[in-house]
Amino acid sequence: SIWIDNGCHSALEDLQIEDHAIIPYLIVHLVSCPNQLAARLARVATRLSYEPGPLLLDFPEYLDLSVAARSQFLFFNEEEYKAALTYTGYGEPRDFIGDSSQILVVTYGENGSEIYKSVSNNEIGHIHIDAIPTESIDYIGAGDSYKAGFLAGFIRGKPLEICGTIGSYMGSECIKSPGGIIPVNKLAQIRTRFGL
Repeated sequence: SIWIDNGCHSALEDLQIEDHAIIPYLIVHLVSCPNQLAARLARVATRLSYEPGPLLLDFPEYLDLSVAARSQFLFFNEEEYKAALTYTGYGEPRDFIGDSSQILVVTYGENGSEIYKSVSNNEIGHIHIDAIPTESIDYIGAGDSYKAGFLAGFIRGKPLEICGTIGSYMGSECIKSPGGIIPVNKLAQIRTRFGL
């Protein structure tokens, strides 16, 4: 793969965001966020969700471990997770989980997703979420749709297993449509099904 920065990432490094603009949000989700901006947002966000993103495959610096340590949620897809293990020298999910409030989510496409959370001082709990079988047209946006569904469920107080299941339904609906756009009626069905 080749990454050519058209200037947006360097502009993001200098982006000025007032603290009071961040504080009211229940969750701030950072995706492929340049490190300086991620570190600034991590200092003020009450609850942070961190996704180093696909640039991590070529640029290890896109995984900022200090931001990961301040994040309640850390999201990777399979390739990003493997890259993160390589870059950090970590060997297992527990290495990414610093305290009992942190949650690691790794998506594996048609093989579903894995959710890891500390359940005691020495034990990490694990939940497997099956993918929703479907005919795929376009994979664009499937991971983003999964995370949107997962976080929407979490904000509404759903258990982690249900959050992952909502994410799987969102990802499944996303790949059925070209361009990664979920039809409004399908979103309404998911909201109704899960009480969102």
